Amino acid sequence: MQQIDISDDRIEKSGRWITASAGVWSAWGGSQLLFSIEGSASITVNADVMCASGRVNLCECVIDNSPQNSLAQYFAQNQSYSGPSSVTFQLPDNGRHELIIKTNGFMADIFSGASRSVLKSIFVDDSAILSPPLAKPKLLQCIGDSWMAADNDWPRLMRHDVFRTYQVATGGMKTSDMNGMYEYACSGVLASDPTADAVIVSYGVNDLTAGYSVSSFQSYLTSLVDKVRERQSCPIFLIQVPRNVGTGSQYDQYGVAMQAISMTRQNVYYVPTDFVFNKVSWQSDNKHLDAAGKIVFADYVGRQLMAALGWEYSFIKIPGTSFNGETVITDKHALRYAGSVRFGCELRQIADSDLAPLRIAADGRKFTPK
Repeated sequence: MQQIDISDDRIEKSGRWITASAGVWSAWGGSQLLFSIEGSASITVNADVMCASGRVNLCECVIDNSPQNSLAQYFAQNQSYSGPSSVTFQLPDNGRHELIIKTNGFMADIFSGASRSVLKSIFVDDSAILSPPLAKPKLLQCIGDSWMAADNDWPRLMRHDVFRTYQVATGGMKTSDMNGMYEYACSGVLASDPTADAVIVSYGVNDLTAGYSVSSFQSYLTSLVDKVRERQSCPIFLIQVPRNVGTGSQYDQYGVAMQAISMTRQNVYYVPTDFVFNKVSWQSDNKHLDAAGKIVFADYVGRQLMAALGWEYSFIKIPGTSFNGETVITDKHALRYAGSVRFGCELRQIADSDLAPLRIAADGRKFTPK
């Protein structure tokens, strides 16, 4: 096996990572390590963990930006333990795959550092090749609860060729929680975030469960927006959580508070989502969107952001034809097209082993421009 240190430059760190003990850890479930790997059938993540009764240390993995919930394994669970631990994730094959690695635990425990997973290294097959993730033109800071954190996050499904998501989120959060925690990388340690091109903020599920009134929600969210503005000068978008039509859960009721805030703060915008109330689908817990629902929601919000900001990016351009890659998302490919396309150039057939920079699959064969 090949051991790769977590500080390797090919591993991109997005989110509020803290360096400690020759490794990195995060007090936020949404923080991500991103890279591509080819030539390995599995990946093992090595960490030093601190756990106790009633606490958990989770490692989570997303393969090829799958809209399914993150794969999750425990470094430690409900035990008094301090020391090394490892988890292994099997890959679909030894081809090229995009990976996202996260750590997670209960909100108060990881923020205080009482439950901590310090990532040290990864093991991959000897033949494996790591590459940094593809560069994205726009940095999007995402502030929220589990909908933007580790298990159930949807922002990474928006225009994968445009947005690099910087997720400041942990499951279970309410607006009041984030209002008190946003300024910190962990308890008592101020955060230092990169300059974002836009910020999205979305809450509602945990607030409704806790019985927050719309006025209380608006008070907490107004304070949070002002704290974000102190750190970021870019546009801030307040994203309404959709109503669960099937259960009647009115997570959307806080949209009126978001709209009111957008009318009193400059460069703050409200994104209503009533258009997709009947289009999104939910997991069995009725509090999170399922894979299909996340795709619908991410596509809708992404298009609203792109239009509001005046950003136009074609997914791929071939002479005479431009494709907008936001309409179809698959586990591994941002675009699949069924039909005929005129490429404006002659194609030649290639073999699977051909390292052509552009491959076009049609009728079971592969081609590239001559």
